[in-house]
Amino acid sequence: MHLSRWIALPVLAVLPLLASCASPAYTLGQPVTAEGKLVLKGNEPFAVPVLLGQSEQWELTGLKQQQYVPLQNKAVRVRGTVARLPGEGLLRAQLQVTEIKGLPESK
Repeated sequence: MHLSRWIALPVLAVLPLLASCASPAYTLGQPVTAEGKLVLKGNEPFAVPVLLGQSEQWELTGLKQQQYVPLQNKAVRVRGTVARLPGEGLLRAQLQVTEIKGLPESK
């Protein structure tokens, strides 16, 4: 029983380090181009557009509702700057959007 605890503690201590290595290092204000599926998280009137990439999620800011609603649940390419870094508490990384474009649907 005690041996398993000694094995589990180091493993649990290393997991956050592995997670931080998996995502690229970003800096505030860094230009980013990302692709993924645009989804809305939350309920109206507080729904937030979120880009679901292959390895990360970006909360998108600076968009008007008429810009993101037609692209909901579609593949998009987003260009912007990092407004909040990944891993700052429980909040998602945030991208201040300068351009958003729908991608052709793959068949």
